[in-house]
Amino acid sequence: MGRFFEDLGKRLGETAETVTNRAGEAMEIQKLKSQIRTLERENDSDLAELGLAVYDQFKDGTELSEEAAGLCEAIQSREESIAECLQKITDIKGDFECEECGKVLGRGMAYCPYCGAKAPEGACAEPVDYAASCGVFDPRGSRQMDIQKHVHLARCFAGIKNAIKKRNRRASNGNIAVA
Repeated sequence: MGRFFEDLGKRLGETAETVTNRAGEAMEIQKLKSQIRTLERENDSDLAELGLAVYDQFKDGTELSEEAAGLCEAIQSREESIAECLQKITDIKGDFECEECGKVLGRGMAYCPYCGAKAPEGACAEPVDYAASCGVFDPRGSRQMDIQKHVHLARCFAGIKNAIKKRNRRASNGNIAVA
């Protein structure tokens, strides 16, 4: 019976040592995976910065390779689409720009909270009925789904979201000033 407990104790000790070693290995693997993710994020950030530098050269009129110029033209087109979508959002929300400081103000504001200027007459008007103007509802009131416009808007909003994320990342890195 004593031999049984000795063998049991020995096996428990070996099992505990094996479990400890495997836990240590698992922790080391997680640390290395974390380092890999950090390095990959840094690469992504550096590649984005490199892309921004090339795009800035494109905007300045510098001659680029055909591939780089094509990518820059695609980016420029998406930026124009983003601007259109942002304008549509502003129209939908009824926002307007302060004539004094240029900040965007919400519908119904009589004075600018940034500079105190009085809002222009008519700026507090109702927002544009975008649902009626984009084909979601036809004039007879029956529901009409214009899938292409919905897909376009979804892409615009996704593009806006990504542009805001990139801008915030660049701002947090100190690369741009946020207004």
